[in-house]
Amino acid sequence: MPEREPPGARACRPGYREVLDWRIRDKRWQVIVINLLALLSLPVWLLLFGWFGVAIADMPLSGDLDLAGFCLLIVAVLLMLVLHELLHGVAMRAAGARPRFGIMWKQAMVYATAPGHAFPRQVYLAIGLAPLVGISLVALLGMLLLAGTPGALLLAFLAAGNAASSSGDLWIVAVVLRFPAAACVIDERDGIRILLPPEEDEPSEEPAPPAP
Repeated sequence: MPEREPPGARACRPGYREVLDWRIRDKRWQVIVINLLALLSLPVWLLLFGWFGVAIADMPLSGDLDLAGFCLLIVAVLLMLVLHELLHGVAMRAAGARPRFGIMWKQAMVYATAPGHAFPRQVYLAIGLAPLVGISLVALLGMLLLAGTPGALLLAFLAAGNAASSSGDLWIVAVVLRFPAAACVIDERDGIRILLPPEEDEPSEEPAPPAP
């Protein structure tokens, strides 16, 4: 009996085989490391966007935050989280998939996914980086348009928060980059599956020994 192809393999080419089923829930240490990376990278992103705001957009370094301003900040953060996943979905749709959105309450995660659709590796990398690149560019443009106003400061904070929260996306991008360009990626709500054609070998977990 011929080996059955995994779901989604035909979106690439017949004969692709599944070589990795990566789930974020399988190794709790990954969740801890990703969250630590987000926290540790936040000051770096704040410095980068803050430098742009002060040097280029004449951003004020402080502002009054009353109750209304605090509520506005909370709403803006929530909208940013929605926009982050929406951009994943828009990129998936542009690649020919039908994205689905949802919330994993136990993990407190919002997600966008395209069950069963196999994306070429390079396309999936663009999907994974879309919110980081897209929101950062929009925020920088908005800071220029709102130069000298508290709005530029708000955009700097939101852009830094989005960049830090993209640590999970960058982790998955790093996983995908271990595989050759011929790979296909199926997005799951809690991870990814990677397919390779028969002629491609799986990347080794350990570095190859040096040649004599």
